[in-house]
Amino acid sequence: MWHNLGSRSATISDYVSSLETASSREDFKNAVKGIKAQLVVLREQLPSWKLVAATPWWAWSGGILGGVFILLVILLLPPLGAATLLALVVAGQMSAAVIMDHFGAFGLAQHPVSISRLAGVALVIAGVVLIRE
Repeated sequence: MWHNLGSRSATISDYVSSLETASSREDFKNAVKGIKAQLVVLREQLPSWKLVAATPWWAWSGGILGGVFILLVILLLPPLGAATLLALVVAGQMSAAVIMDHFGAFGLAQHPVSISRLAGVALVIAGVVLIRE
């Protein structure tokens, strides 16, 4: 009975892998259909090349960084777990927000770094450490 377990496991793995590939293809097809439907229903015109060329470089970073973020979440979720991963995301966002506020990035009003802000970030990081344990 146990001698066939390895071959059965490989067969099940191959089957599941084929389902995942088919699912990915179907997801992509559905995304394309959704985009087409939005263009038809909303009657949105594609932007002109002039407008695209006039767009500042940082405006494109949202899509690129969003894709990188999703990829990292997919890769890091299994080894870290949901609680640790989300705690790390919040800690990173808080740290970035304090830095952006300090320098007035993206036209924000400047809020200098203070002891209380640093303590808040430290507490969030301490939460990450506690969740990780």
